Amino acid sequence: MTKMDKNEQFYIDKLNEIRKILFEECNLEEFGGPGSGRHPEGGSHENYIHPDSPEVQAYIQKAKEAGNEIQNIGANIALHIGGQVSEIDYKSANSIARKANDYYKGKVEKVRDAVRNTVIVDKQNIQQALDKAKSNPGYIRTNERNPGTDNLGYNGHAIIFKTKNGTYGEVQINTPEMIFAKETESRGRKMLGDKKYDEIAKRIGVKGGLGHTLFEEWRILRGEHSISRKKEIEVESKKYYKHFFILSIMKTNYEIIRDLVGEGKRVYFEWEFEEIALKYLGNDKWEAKNKGYGGPFPVKYDAMLLAEALISNPRIITKEEYDNY
Repeated sequence: MTKMDKNEQFYIDKLNEIRKILFEECNLEEFGGPGSGRHPEGGSHENYIHPDSPEVQAYIQKAKEAGNEIQNIGANIALHIGGQVSEIDYKSANSIARKANDYYKGKVEKVRDAVRNTVIVDKQNIQQALDKAKSNPGYIRTNERNPGTDNLGYNGHAIIFKTKNGTYGEVQINTPEMIFAKETESRGRKMLGDKKYDEIAKRIGVKGGLGHTLFEEWRILRGEHSISRKKEIEVESKKYYKHFFILSIMKTNYEIIRDLVGEGKRVYFEWEFEEIALKYLGNDKWEAKNKGYGGPFPVKYDAMLLAEALISNPRIITKEEYDNY
C-alpha cells in the first residue's frame, strides 16, 4: 500500500466514525433509495438481525398498516402543487435487515423508510412541496442531498413522517429529470409515463437510469482495494447528474411554461409589470385576470396578451395564488 492509500483510508475511517455518531447516537437517518447518497463502508457486530427474524417480519407488517397514511400524505402534497405521486413502496425484508445491520446495530425500529413513496414535481415547485410537507402533523424532518456535498452528485429530498401506529415512513420529493436519472428505465417509465420519459430522454440527450447502475455498484464496494474504483464511480456519477442540473438551471420560466403547455398541463403565471395573471386550462383554453387599476377583474384573453406576457419571462405562481389574485 502506498502512503497516499494509507492517508485515504485514515480519513475514510474517521468519516465513518463521525457517521456512526450521527446515525446511532444522534438518531439521524441516512437517505435511502437508488443513487441517494452516502452509505457506510459496512460493519459487522454482535447484534446481527436476520431478514426472516420475527422483528423484521413484525416491522414489515406495521409498515404495511401505515401504507395508506403515507400514500395520502404524498398525494396531498402532489395535489397541492400540481405534481404526481408514485405508488407506495415497501422495503423488502433483506433491505430492512441490511440497513438495520449496517447503521443501527440490528435495531429494526430505527429504519425510517420501510414504507415510502415519491412526489414528483417540477423544479420551481420543490420549495412549495417541502413547505406543504412540513405542515403535516406527523412531520419529523427533511433530509436533503445536494450535488455539492453528495458523494455521487445526487440531488433530492427525503421527508420523514411518524404515522399513527408509531411506524416511520418516508416521502421523497424529486423532479421528473432526477427520477429519469436515478431509477431503472422500467421503474422510471412506470413513475413518469412513457411520454414524459421519452421527452426527457430527447431533451437531455443521455440514457436514463445510469445513476441507479452506478449507485448499486458503489454501494457494495468494501475495503482498501475498492477505494480507487469507488472514486471512479463518484466522478462518473457526478458528471452524469450534472447533465440534468445544468439544463434545469439554464431553463427560463418561459421555457418551463411552454413545456407544460405542450404536455397539456395546467399552469399559472403572472405578468408582474401589468399585474395580470394567466391560467392555461388545456386544449388551447386560457383565462386571465388583472388585479391592477382597481381590480381584480377578468381580462379578455387574446394571443397578443399571451405573447407579451411570455416575452416578459413571467413569474410562475400556484393555483392558490391565481385563485386569490
